[in-house]
Amino acid sequence: MGYRSLLSGRKNRFFKSSILSLNAAQKGFTLIEVLIAAALMAVLLTALYGTFFSILTGTKTAQESMDDYLEAGRFLDRFTSDVHSAYYKPKDELTLLKGEKTSDGSSLVLTIRSYPSPRKGEPTGDFAAVRYYIDRSEGRQRILRESWNPYIGEKFSAGMTGQIKDFEVSFFNGKDWAKAWDTGLENRMPMAVRAAVRLENGEEVFATARIMAR
Repeated sequence: MGYRSLLSGRKNRFFKSSILSLNAAQKGFTLIEVLIAAALMAVLLTALYGTFFSILTGTKTAQESMDDYLEAGRFLDRFTSDVHSAYYKPKDELTLLKGEKTSDGSSLVLTIRSYPSPRKGEPTGDFAAVRYYIDRSEGRQRILRESWNPYIGEKFSAGMTGQIKDFEVSFFNGKDWAKAWDTGLENRMPMAVRAAVRLENGEEVFATARIMAR
């Protein structure tokens, strides 16, 4: 009898404990647990958003830098081609090569031997004047190439780069590099011309071109 009573008591305690556990499980999460879970989720989402935003920003910056490099490279190719074709004839006022460095950056004006261009508005003929300078209109700083027929004077302008920080031209006289040159004073052309462009990201690209026609 005593053994059966003891066994019955144990069974009752087991059933009560199981019922209590089942009831506790059926109650769900408490308010504190929900708030903690929500806070952890918010922290996790914030971290993921920050990482995703950083990746997007880095990708955009890298793409813009690549575009700047490509545009600067195309500009230097055109600049080099123009310098190779530079033409100057003493005592001919229509031919010249003149460059200087000012507070607004470098500028260069030269006459070149050219070919008829298929682009509408560009000067035609085998002789043209070209000017490179920094343009600060439209809220940005970029290099423009301006060309015209010296006998007519109608000018054609084209943007050569995107946003830049600086543009500098220097001239080699056979011994030293100078920041300015004027064929009207020197009565001759320099041996070479170098163009340096400082991009928006601070990097500098440059090219040196020899004067082919002497």
